[in-house]
Parts: sequence; structure tokens; C-alpha cells
Amino acid sequence: MTKTIMNLTIAMMVCGMAVCTFADSGNFIIYVDDGGSDSTGDGSYDNPYATIQKAVDEVPDVITKHYTISVDNGTYREQVDIINKVVAGPNASLTIIGDTVTNSNVRVTGSDSGADTTAVREVGFYVKRSNVSIKGFLVNYCGNIGIWISSNSRGIVDRCTSSNNDAAGISADKNSDVDITNCTTNSNGSYGIVVQRGAYGYIYNTDCSSNTYGIAVRDNATSYADGNSSTTANTQYGIYAYYGGMAAYVNTTPTGQTQNVIASPGTYGYTY
Repeated sequence: MTKTIMNLTIAMMVCGMAVCTFADSGNFIIYVDDGGSDSTGDGSYDNPYATIQKAVDEVPDVITKHYTISVDNGTYREQVDIINKVVAGPNASLTIIGDTVTNSNVRVTGSDSGADTTAVREVGFYVKRSNVSIKGFLVNYCGNIGIWISSNSRGIVDRCTSSNNDAAGISADKNSDVDITNCTTNSNGSYGIVVQRGAYGYIYNTDCSSNTYGIAVRDNATSYADGNSSTTANTQYGIYAYYGGMAAYVNTTPTGQTQNVIASPGTYGYTY
């Protein structure tokens, strides 16, 4: 597999057994390639891991530096669980990055190679009690949700496409705070994006098309859509707020069976 070189300008690099660290900054990069090895790889550029999960497992639970998991072009048939990875302090982060220009080059899928459109795994990325940025992936054919950020997590999903999943493209759930920017969530069984159970979702310049609901906000959750986000060709509603959910939108025109937010009892829909 031809390596994708990240645009990082740092003076000196020293490779250790588990990760590569940049000596002038203390930042770490872990490399993944679907032609690598979880058993003999060490996460370096020349000897990458084969799975994203292995790279995630190498990141400490309490993150005090900047960690980047660089995923090369390929197909990754795995559910990536990011659980209890907590960023401590302003000079720390966890970013998982594929191809932010052509995200279809780096695919995380719920299917196996024998039946490429049949889901055998429920989720692509599952984030629980963690802080993470996920950038530049195509996530498809999961039995439930493509990218699921739950349980008081802080997440950024940027320049990803999450499509053809049985329930939802992206879910912000259980008091999580999620920014969804420059994404496409289309052809999912129920929702392009669902924000639920006390979560907050900021949605910017994102296309939620050809689902049942483009954006659904429920169970005392809140969403704000901006930046010419679109909700076209959904079979029910472009934006649907119900069960105590609140949806606000600006520079966004919801389309579907209605041009407006549908508000069930106890629900509020605002436009600005």
C-alpha cells in the first residue's frame, strides 16, 4: 500500500516501539495501514499496525500530549471502540485521521469482504466517555450507527461520509457534545444525524440527504445547524424535533415532506 504522507512540519522525529514521537514537541503519531500487522508492527511509519483499534489501544487512557492516529488508504473491516480516553489539559488531544480530501479512500465498514454490503458489525466508530476528533473517513454498511458518540464524550467529526448504515449515519448521545462539520450522511435507514438523550450537536456545512429523517433531535437534546447544511430528499422530514428535543437552524433550509421543523408536544423548533 502506498503511504499517505501527512502535512506535518516538525524538525526532528524519533521512533520508539509503540509510537513515533516528535522530539521538539512531545507529540505522537501512530501509523495504521491495512497491509500492516498488529502482531509484528510497532505503529511506526515503516512498520504500521493493521487495525485502527490496535492504534487506539496504544493511546493512554489519560492523554497529556497530542496523539494522532494516521490511517492510510484502505478498507478497515472493524468496529473501532474508543472508550475512556480522556484529554487532560489544553496541550493534549486525540485525532484519528484518514483522507480529508477524498474520504472514500479510507473506509471503515460493518461488512465483510464476502458480502460487501451486508452488515456483520453494528458500529464503525463507537466513542464512550472520551475526547476525540475523527476526520476523513467513509463509514458504511453498519448494522446500527456509522459514528456513535455517547456517554459524556466530546467529539469532532469532520469531513466524513457516513452512509448506508441501518439506523443512523452519526449519533450524538447521552449528554455528549459533538461538532459535525463538512460531512455527508446519506442513504441511512432512519437518520442522517440523530442528537438524543441530553446531547448537543453543532452541525455545520453538512449534507443529510436521502434518509428517512435528515436531522432528528429528541429526548431533551439540542442541535444547531448552520453553514448551508442541507436536508434534501429525505422521505419524512428534513429536521425533526420531538420528545423534548430542540432544533435551531440558520442558513439551512430543511426539505422533505415539510419545509419546517416538526415539533411534537413539549418540543421547540427555532429558526434564525
